[in-house]
Amino acid sequence: MSMVDAYKAMWKNYAKFSGRARRSEYWWVILAQTLISTAFSLINMVAGDSALGAVVNVVISVYGLATLIPMISLAVRRLHDIEKSGWWYLLNCIPCIGSIILIVFFCKEGTAGSNRYGDDPKVPNVVF
Repeated sequence: MSMVDAYKAMWKNYAKFSGRARRSEYWWVILAQTLISTAFSLINMVAGDSALGAVVNVVISVYGLATLIPMISLAVRRLHDIEKSGWWYLLNCIPCIGSIILIVFFCKEGTAGSNRYGDDPKVPNVVF
């Protein structure tokens, strides 16, 4: 899966909290979000306190709110891929340690074959 495909899949599955997401899908979206945030920050630094800076701040805020639900749903689907409930995402509420545990979870390979959250996303669905 490419970065563009993963980013499109994030928007396509905007608020889909069921199913599974592959490691590549998750990490490509994280990379895309990092690049977009960096670009916004650079534009904001160049714009400074001008009217353009105010507009950029509004765009950054709107983009952050627009991507909040898709990023949470992607993380939940990634947890489903390793046979964990989406409620594990609440570990983010524990400062430092919770985020580290989640990063370890997100780096783990998904369960081979079907699990209780759905079919293996690595195996293409073949219809006869």
